[in-house]
Amino acid sequence: MSDPPSSQSETDQERAGESQPDTDDSGDAGAAQLTSDILAFVDYAKASTYYPEEGAHGRLQSEGDRPAPFGRWVSRGWITDDGGLQRMGVSLLTTWQRSDDAADKLAELDPTQFLEWVQQHGAVATVRESGTDERIEAPPDATADTYKGLTVRATVPDELTVPTGHETYYERPVRAGKTELDVMAHALKHGNHLDLKGETGTGKSESILHLAEQVNVGVEQVNFSEEVRMSYLLGHYEVYSHDGATEMQWVDGVLTKCMRYGGWFVADEHDMISGDVSSLLHSATEKGDAVVTIPEKGETITVHEDFRFIGTRNINYAGSNQLNKAYESRLHSLRFEYLDQHQEVEIVLEEVDLSSTRRVDVRQVVEIGRELRDAYLDGALPKPITLRSMIRAAEFLEDGFMRPKEAAKTAYVDRFPEQSGHRSSVETTIETYGG
Repeated sequence: MSDPPSSQSETDQERAGESQPDTDDSGDAGAAQLTSDILAFVDYAKASTYYPEEGAHGRLQSEGDRPAPFGRWVSRGWITDDGGLQRMGVSLLTTWQRSDDAADKLAELDPTQFLEWVQQHGAVATVRESGTDERIEAPPDATADTYKGLTVRATVPDELTVPTGHETYYERPVRAGKTELDVMAHALKHGNHLDLKGETGTGKSESILHLAEQVNVGVEQVNFSEEVRMSYLLGHYEVYSHDGATEMQWVDGVLTKCMRYGGWFVADEHDMISGDVSSLLHSATEKGDAVVTIPEKGETITVHEDFRFIGTRNINYAGSNQLNKAYESRLHSLRFEYLDQHQEVEIVLEEVDLSSTRRVDVRQVVEIGRELRDAYLDGALPKPITLRSMIRAAEFLEDGFMRPKEAAKTAYVDRFPEQSGHRSSVETTIETYGG
């Protein structure tokens, strides 16, 4: 169980650290908060000392206490907890410095659109050390045509589709100051295929869809927890009628399209893949000039050099199989953990139409969810409370519809079957929560 605040003053301090209620005519508190964060981040950087040799993109250091929105800047991926600049932070600051109309653009555009404009126009710029005329070279992954070292593709074959709607992603450190996206991108850049594993709800699939969207790569995604026919993967013949005549035409399957045109094939629950599919992927992930035969068509294709296989799997999941050793050895494995509490609170606030002044209420539904998740990790519950469930709980807070504990009960209790004793255990945990 999470410890409750040690005193009333702790909650008061948390509320005091938040922005005042939104007064924007649109009523969009989230947009106003983002605009405020952008301006505050720029002002903070101007007043800070820049150390270009520290970290991948340099580090900012300021005298005195951290400003209240610092935690949100970290969650937005602009800066690290120790002041290290992230790629988006570099782009934002350099755009503001070098573009005469950055402030006008921010006033003109929705702040989310402004950040997209920043990525297009500011990423090739440089950072100026505060108080000097010295210019620092932008790091390689801050250029307009790369993202974390991966080349952004200028064109995408018509046969492939780039995922959309995954612009926002909250990274987490892995080791040596690198995040999971840094490690994934580096592995993919060097021709490796991936095995992403972790508890359900840790963002495995979302991470690769975000990465693919950033570098403009077409993706095919298949969930192998359900039966998947080989014809769906490789392809099949279809009968067409034309001018009174019928003819057979070949239609590539989702895997074939990726292998042929250089897309990324995302296999969710890939530890449930059948033996024949495993053998197929064994051939497709061969180092060097991999070739795959399509028996029904009688065609042998050379796998495109940009093809990548990314498998995801939940650990300790019923029905999963042990990966074939030869197949597993071809994949770079990366374990995903849950986000920390601060990041989850920030995501929920962004996903739900709530003012940041409701942070205390949001924090409570998140803390309750995390307590229940810990119970799952300890073996006391059969499934975890995921970030999606926390977002659903927070939706019941809108317009004062429910208080935090009632919202948590509504979103969390019904995830567990009636006949089990887990529902009463969940209800007790919520009732006794002291946050």
